[in-house]
Amino acid sequence: MRPATGETKKPRKLLDRVRDVMRTKHYAHRTEKSYAQWIRRFILFHNKRHPSEMAEPEVEAFLTHLAVKGKVAASTQNQALSALLFLYRYVLKQPLGHTHRSRKSKAVQAFADGFDIGRNSTPVERFRGHSSTTGQTTLRLGNASQGGSTSAGQRCRFWPISNYCARP
Repeated sequence: MRPATGETKKPRKLLDRVRDVMRTKHYAHRTEKSYAQWIRRFILFHNKRHPSEMAEPEVEAFLTHLAVKGKVAASTQNQALSALLFLYRYVLKQPLGHTHRSRKSKAVQAFADGFDIGRNSTPVERFRGHSSTTGQTTLRLGNASQGGSTSAGQRCRFWPISNYCARP
């Protein structure tokens, strides 16, 4: 039924607009449900403020809350970020800047701390200075490492990995 002359049509609700844009862009139904849920949680976290009134600091606060209080995995935090980026970019038409200041989940932080040995080092170089059991890890060399295959009866040669780590 068409609105009568003089009547204005109510604007669609935010989550309905999100669903419309996602359907236009042919997103999966499960992605649509997930993004709508993350956007809803974001709005509720900020006491039902409309996202158009918020920007990067509020997004960072929400993501930090997920990592610290919610103790969510890094992939969950990334999914929430993707939902919010979609909301701001395609629905509100207000692209966000960088949200890299939010606190990462413990899993991401532990991974980054454990592998901060050197970005240009190879896995073999990372063994330098470790205990003898780590240094004695062996590499399998032979036909398989040269592109061939080995059968069950064929002998393979093993050498300590320390032979391939140059000493400083």
